[in-house]
Amino acid sequence: MNHVDIDIHYHPRPPISFSWPATCFTETKFSDIGLHIKYYGLLGCGFTREFVMKRDGGPVLYVAGIKELSKSKGMRSITSRHFYNLFDGISGKLLNSVITCAIFVKTMSDKDCKYAYQRLDEAEWRIPWTTNLEKVKVDPRMVNVNPPKSKVKPTARIPFFAKDLKVLILPDECTRKMVCDNQEIMDRVGNERKITTIEKCLNGEFDLETVTGA
Repeated sequence: MNHVDIDIHYHPRPPISFSWPATCFTETKFSDIGLHIKYYGLLGCGFTREFVMKRDGGPVLYVAGIKELSKSKGMRSITSRHFYNLFDGISGKLLNSVITCAIFVKTMSDKDCKYAYQRLDEAEWRIPWTTNLEKVKVDPRMVNVNPPKSKVKPTARIPFFAKDLKVLILPDECTRKMVCDNQEIMDRVGNERKITTIEKCLNGEFDLETVTGA
């Protein structure tokens, strides 16, 4: 899991910012991954919605950011307003619960609003880290690689079986060949047909439903 930066805006008040561990996914179409990669980096492992939801994950809720709100004097984000009020008046375990909910909130445009509403096309999902994830009855279970009582922020891993992995998107054919020749990796993937490249996705040469029955 990476640490995701979250900004809750309620114009004209200053934003509330924090960082929280989460793993991010996208439901963008294979034909659109070129633009997605340009802005957000390379893709990797693909899973089903059920895999994400069983691990307390879900889709992101997109809200107006500070630049969007400042363009209209009367514009307000009701979601941001209520989150702002919650952050203002709570602490302890309840604050952690609100932060876990807030991890699913994201502004719909980039910081400077240069590309208005661009993030709506991400169709992003997230699995946030919570102490409950170590108790979630999934197999294999989530793992926090840092000692629970350490002052270091949680760094979680999401183990999975070969049957859980639906697609592995690699940068190019050379990388794909290296992966297919590595038996340790292939034991984790389970089926060479699941492995594709960015170019094949963009050219419509990979059909996820045909390969995995997803």
